[in-house]
Amino acid sequence: QVYADSQIIGYGPAWSSDGSRLAIYDAVGDGVRVLEIATGAETFLPTSTGQFGGWSPDGNQMFYTAIESDENGPRTAVKLANFSTGEVTTFLSSKLYDAFYNVPAWAPDGKYIALGMRPEDGKTASGIWIVTLAMLGGPMIPGQADATDGFYSWDASGAKLVFQRTPLKGQYQPDIMLYDMNTGQISLVMENASWPQWIP
Repeated sequence: QVYADSQIIGYGPAWSSDGSRLAIYDAVGDGVRVLEIATGAETFLPTSTGQFGGWSPDGNQMFYTAIESDENGPRTAVKLANFSTGEVTTFLSSKLYDAFYNVPAWAPDGKYIALGMRPEDGKTASGIWIVTLAMLGGPMIPGQADATDGFYSWDASGAKLVFQRTPLKGQYQPDIMLYDMNTGQISLVMENASWPQWIP
């Protein structure tokens, strides 16, 4: 049992890459609780999105999303929590790029970050952007106008990314696709399948 307090109800547990921390979403408290296993120290990150778990390879940082409001209404922002320093910074927000964001996935080698985003115009499907911490610029995985891309996962080398491509119209039959960082090519892995994950 992680918490003795029965009022803390956790969902979607996500271990850090090194196994030193465990993150859960507390729907009652509206936030992410991150527990350091060795010390029992806890960090609480306020958010109502329930999207978290983008761990850095060393387990010291984690991406999650939060809702921020501006003159145009509520928008998604990507936050980065650093558990070594205690800092929480905004990695991406609609003030920089007018879009809704999903939780980024850090490549195991720490070089690249995959980020799902859907432009705010409401006319464009979600795509996957490859960025780094130092530079918000990189390739956008070629998408399809009639499909949305998401549920992405890196292989152990950080050279390949699997993701789910779901048609926006017609019957719900998603496909599993593979993106090769070295060649920039996309290939079909499996038809009518979903939620791909690499086996470590």
